[in-house]
Amino acid sequence: MLESTRSAATAVAAVLLAGTFALASAPAFAQAPPTSETSGAHMHHAKRANPEDTVETRIKSLHDKLKITDAQSAQWDTFATAMRDGAKATGDLIKTRQENGASMTAVDDTKSYADIAQAHADSAKKIADAFAPLYAAMSDDQKKNADSVFGHWEGRGKKAAAK
Repeated sequence: MLESTRSAATAVAAVLLAGTFALASAPAFAQAPPTSETSGAHMHHAKRANPEDTVETRIKSLHDKLKITDAQSAQWDTFATAMRDGAKATGDLIKTRQENGASMTAVDDTKSYADIAQAHADSAKKIADAFAPLYAAMSDDQKKNADSVFGHWEGRGKKAAAK
């Protein structure tokens, strides 16, 4: 049971933070250099929705898909707050990186990327820790549904559904 809770919490953290850790935050050496064909796409990518907006959509979607009850609202609120905090922390770093990108040295670039990666990891841990009590408060049917929802997002949908 504990392993199932850990697996679900890990999947939750990975799925929820994936949008906040966008390719726009990748260091220059991890991206193809802009060309006339890619510069427009690169600019479009940099202007996409910020993590705080994206996380609100995910919170609403998850609340609905997980069929959170009134009795689970305290655990849900803690989980949603962890999601928001993680998106804000990562989003702030991404915004700073984008604002300073033109003047960054290669060393600045790699340090900025490391800061974003660390914030992402820290947020994932906090989200997983906040999800565990919510998952524990779920009915068996809700847990099975949660395993399927997160398994689907992680590409394990068929495997989760087969259990």
